[in-house]
Amino acid sequence: MAELSYSIFDCSSFTQDFHPSNILRDCPEDKSSRWGAASDSKQYIILKLEAPAIVTHITFGKYKLPHPCNLKDFTVDVGLEPQRLHPVLASSLLNTPDKETFPLAHTFGAEPFACRYIKITPVQPWADKFNFSIWYVGLRGDATPDTVARAIAHEHTRRFVESERLCLKYLRQQGRFSSLTALTQSSPSGVKLEHDIMTAMWTALMAEDYDGAEETLRTIAAQGMLNTDSLARRSKAVWTRLLPLGPPTQMCHETPGPRGGHQMLIDVETKMLYLFGGWDGESDLGDLWAYSIIEQRWECLSRNTQLDGGPAPRSCHKICLDETNKQIYVFGRFVEVDKVGTTPCDFFRFDIASRTWTLLSSDTARDGGPELIFDHQMCMDNVRGLLFIFGGRSCRSCEVSQAYSGLFQYNVKTGEWRRLKHEGADLGVHIPSRVGHSMLLDQASGQLYIFAGQRERQFLNDFYCLDTHAPRATLLSRDTTKQKGPDPCFTQRSTLDPDLHEIHVMSGLVKSGDDESSSSDNVLNSLWLYQIQRNQWYVVEKTDVANDKANVPCPRFAHQFVFDHHTKTHYLFGGNPGDKERKSARLSDFWSMTITRPGPEALVSQCLFEIRKLNFLQQCERNPRAALKYLQTVVSSCVPHDLPAYVAEFRMLSANVLSPTPRDAEAWRVLRQGAFDRISAHVKQEYAQPDASLEDLVCLQ
Repeated sequence: MAELSYSIFDCSSFTQDFHPSNILRDCPEDKSSRWGAASDSKQYIILKLEAPAIVTHITFGKYKLPHPCNLKDFTVDVGLEPQRLHPVLASSLLNTPDKETFPLAHTFGAEPFACRYIKITPVQPWADKFNFSIWYVGLRGDATPDTVARAIAHEHTRRFVESERLCLKYLRQQGRFSSLTALTQSSPSGVKLEHDIMTAMWTALMAEDYDGAEETLRTIAAQGMLNTDSLARRSKAVWTRLLPLGPPTQMCHETPGPRGGHQMLIDVETKMLYLFGGWDGESDLGDLWAYSIIEQRWECLSRNTQLDGGPAPRSCHKICLDETNKQIYVFGRFVEVDKVGTTPCDFFRFDIASRTWTLLSSDTARDGGPELIFDHQMCMDNVRGLLFIFGGRSCRSCEVSQAYSGLFQYNVKTGEWRRLKHEGADLGVHIPSRVGHSMLLDQASGQLYIFAGQRERQFLNDFYCLDTHAPRATLLSRDTTKQKGPDPCFTQRSTLDPDLHEIHVMSGLVKSGDDESSSSDNVLNSLWLYQIQRNQWYVVEKTDVANDKANVPCPRFAHQFVFDHHTKTHYLFGGNPGDKERKSARLSDFWSMTITRPGPEALVSQCLFEIRKLNFLQQCERNPRAALKYLQTVVSSCVPHDLPAYVAEFRMLSANVLSPTPRDAEAWRVLRQGAFDRISAHVKQEYAQPDASLEDLVCLQ
């Protein structure tokens, strides 16, 4: 990829001192080197490349200091013509001096598309009632003539095909069948509206062949043509309170006590959980526990690991498992300021088989690793034998520039540390260091996912992916709330399902209101599901107030939440309930949780409901008695009871038995077409008619 040269094609406005051409030069020391809009609303700037190119990245430079006019929210649209642009990015910038680079959408399916014009639309500056400013814009991409020519040719073909498909869809929806036939027969490229099996479905519905439509639907489902991605919206959490089993002896019923800020991990191969340390509301804990999922019982491996040659009691530390060698690594802790000087920055390893501790370092900072930090995150790459630590707050420094730790790598084979990122350093995209965040590693790809947390008083809800092989970072979202995802939160807990390519987030302390620096926060029950490949969030469970249901955990933060991806089961232990009257209160409850979601048969039921509803309404006109029996026995069997809208519609259908609505042939055609359109919406896009509508493309001037 190369730097792309451009000129200023157009802009909405500018002030005399801040000409748009200033963004061609990166001058962070010059306060006047920027484009300054003349007002704070409906502004834009359009860039024109020297020649068409496939633009893959955009970089924003800034002034050397935070500035109230700095761009916060913005959008980017691109196209080969200035009047025909399509969106490729909607994101936000930090109010920092750091450059920020964003990847731009540049493919349709597997094919890249080229552009000549890039439109940047400011949405919001960092300070209200200030005009927008952009200091520098850099573009990168592929300008190879042959590659660009192929992309342009493919784009022209795609536009022609999709335009013709939209016309075909419109003519069919309007019942213009002669025009539809004429256009289909005259198409020089043989453009098809949809897969043949979908046309067969439409034909069956229009011919009142409802049995044939149902048979066609079953074929569609059997061939995997239904789009099951939407089923994630119907996910449910099923919680189970776990109690130890065994004979009624003290040993068998012994369990860890109340705590928060503890650590817990899972060995999915041996079905064992390990829990270490925490804060019980009065003091740090140094006990180590093991829980057998198979035997359903706890075992205390050590009352005080320090007496067994291990780490001293601690909280706000991190542990992780080396699955290959069955060893647990322990690093970090919270220490009061007056005890920092006498507290070692130690690093321990626990061997599960021998139940012995090894002190790997009494001062990791001296050995090239992080200094004494707390509320960081730590992940183990079991494929390469590498341990990654990111973020955390220093116990020894109050300076903001030195208070947060960067990204470190530890090689478990050689015992060597490597600093991959200083605090404030850039890995392609700047990831501000933080505390109380989530960090997950995909073992297969080596991708680190970093999400949320807190920096100073600001709760965060940005989301990044970091390739540990490079290392290079990608911004997935500056604000997950705008993606219909979680609100800014702190000490939320997250897990990753490598099979389904999903991330699960259980909320912790959630910031309330719009003021990011506000001290007002809530402890809420909230469970989210993120589909990595679709970049899509879904809420599984959300409670706005503390619940007292015995079958659901109460809201909490500083808890532990781990996942067995073999059995698809989560395990939750302890935490801080956020009781403002009893601030020392901590929890010791222990839960398992599975996320259930309907399978493809749920979509079949929805589509069957559409077909059988048509059949029922037609029977109401011809034989009301038979229609009522059909409603009670056949239609009722396919009602999706987890979808209130379908349930309500089913209950209203019975009124048609006593007073059926008279319909002429055209009304029946519209009704059947509507049913087909709703069925088509559940089919994968490559088999179905286009989602878009020709009418939606017509603008009213």
